[in-house]
Amino acid sequence: MQGGMMRHRGFTLIELLIVITLIALMVAVAVPCFLRAQVAARQSNACTLMKALVSHEAVWRSQDFDRNGTGDYWVRDVRGLYGIRDQVGSPVALINVAFARADRAAAFSYALQVDTTQPNKGYFVQAMTTDQDGLPYVDAALPPPSAEPVSGPCSNRSRFGFTAFPEVYGQTGISVFVVGEDGIIREKDDGAGAPALDRRQVDAAGDWRLAGG
Repeated sequence: MQGGMMRHRGFTLIELLIVITLIALMVAVAVPCFLRAQVAARQSNACTLMKALVSHEAVWRSQDFDRNGTGDYWVRDVRGLYGIRDQVGSPVALINVAFARADRAAAFSYALQVDTTQPNKGYFVQAMTTDQDGLPYVDAALPPPSAEPVSGPCSNRSRFGFTAFPEVYGQTGISVFVVGEDGIIREKDDGAGAPALDRRQVDAAGDWRLAGG
C-alpha cells in the first residue's frame, strides 16, 4: 500500500479480448433467435388476416354489400372489403385501413386513404384469380355490382381464394399462405418465390400443408 490506498490494476489486453469475444458470441446467438421470433410473429399475423377474410366474406355474402341482388362472395380484391361504398356513400369498412393497404393487387382505385400499398406487419395480401384446378374465381355470369366505385363481374356464389406472402422473403416472413371458402389455411415455403402477381394462382402440385403443421 502507498498512502493508505491500494492500487487497482486494470484489465489486461487478453482479458478485454475475452470479454469482447463472449459478447460477440452472445450477440451471434441472440440476434438469430430474435429474428426468428419476429418472423414467427409476422407469419402468425398473416394467418390472422386469412382467418379474418373468411369471416368477412361470410358477412359480405349475407348482406350483399355490392348490391348486385345476389348472395355471393367478393373475389376481385381485398381492398374492396374496405373501399366499396354503401348506400350513403361511405366505405363499407369490413376491414381496417392497414389491412386494406396490404392488398398488393387492388382491382380498383377507391379514391380513399387505402389507395396506398404497404405491407401489414411484413406481409402483403391478394385475391387469387384462379383455384388449384385453374378455374377463375370471378363468375362473369353473375350480375355486376351496383355499388361505387367498382364495375364489371366481381363475385362468385360459392368460391373465393386469398393469399398472403412476405414483403421480403427470409426477413419479414418465409411461408406463403392461402385460404378458400372451406376456411382451411395452408402454407408452404416457396424459397425466394415467384413474383407477387404470379401468386394469384395456386399450383395443385405444390407442397402445401396445413398452416402451423
